[in-house]
Amino acid sequence: MRKWLLGVIVVVAALFGAGIAYAAIPGPDGVIHGCYSTGLGSGALYVIDSEEECPTGYAALNWDQTAPAGVAGYEVVTFSDSTSQAQAHTVSTQVACPAGKVALGGGVNGPIAMTSRPLLDVNNLATGWYGQVQEQEWTSSNPIHIQVWAICATAGD
Repeated sequence: MRKWLLGVIVVVAALFGAGIAYAAIPGPDGVIHGCYSTGLGSGALYVIDSEEECPTGYAALNWDQTAPAGVAGYEVVTFSDSTSQAQAHTVSTQVACPAGKVALGGGVNGPIAMTSRPLLDVNNLATGWYGQVQEQEWTSSNPIHIQVWAICATAGD
């Protein structure tokens, strides 16, 4: 009787282990699948097997556990300007990334930075950086200085 009970336990354990292997997280493609509540203020999030679907009231959220390939050709591109030809105490300028590179970030430096944003092309790729500054106490004899920079790189595969 004891051997029979031990045999049943071994078989149940093997089936349970096979079930765990089948429902492995992340999935075989390296993607972790989850569901998050679309209800206001809930914030509920849970991980599911790659074969499951999210229940009503939840939306799918998938993410890859592999690291990004990285970047190549990292460089910071800057442009500085001083002008006494400002309109309404403001001056703006932009800097472009070299051909084949995208802006990963950027910034602006000047008296009071008003705008700092990426330059987007028709495909919504950041190809450079735009900046605008304002000088509160501007006079034509006191030029406004601005510096805009973009952190550019070639995205890796």
